[in-house]
Amino acid sequence: FYSIFLLLSFPQVRYYSILTTLSYAILYFIMLYVAGFLRQPERVQVSVIFLAILISFMSFLFSSDKTRLNFSNPTVVLSGLILVMVSFTTFSQSNYLVTKIQKWSNSFWYSQTEYLSKFPNDSIFVGNASQFRNNWFSPYIVSDFEIENRIFSFGWHNFSPHWSSRAQNLGLNPDDIFESVISDPRVYWVSDSPTMEYVIQYMKENEFDFKGPEKVGTMSHFGDEYIVWNFDKND
Repeated sequence: FYSIFLLLSFPQVRYYSILTTLSYAILYFIMLYVAGFLRQPERVQVSVIFLAILISFMSFLFSSDKTRLNFSNPTVVLSGLILVMVSFTTFSQSNYLVTKIQKWSNSFWYSQTEYLSKFPNDSIFVGNASQFRNNWFSPYIVSDFEIENRIFSFGWHNFSPHWSSRAQNLGLNPDDIFESVISDPRVYWVSDSPTMEYVIQYMKENEFDFKGPEKVGTMSHFGDEYIVWNFDKND
């Protein structure tokens, strides 16, 4: 797309080159910061491609002279069509996110909060972040943080200073979470059955001394099971 708009700008490519160079520099500086200090999964990298396309288009549009802004000019028509296509796709995806995914996750979190509230008040729930939807729920409308404060999730944030601090505040050992799960009666593991098989296999391979786990609760949502497991230490 950069090359296409560059050719369309010929022979007056100076302003287009300046705008795209500055815009790309800002974009990739941000991405370098994200990669170095935050998190950059594939979905973020893919979105950068679309941002680069949009930059190429907008740079071409703003660097065009008055003749190119004439709507009888095929170049302007092509640019307008690209903008309409990008805008339509963005609107449809945003609408899907709001009406489908976000409402589903909100409904799930309400149900999960109600379900986990049935366990003792000092219970701690650990598990992969995908087993909890509190990270999808809007922090501006949530009203009950009590359960959320007792959820300790695993994911890309493992072993970060914040993760270790949260573990210590909950009375868990950040250097040996598995031992805390086994020896602390307050701790429950939330997981589906296939994932738990891998957890059990890992714990056996590393010679943890435990018995179980025992299913102490099951929550179903849209056909998926979210099981609460309890580990015990061998006597």
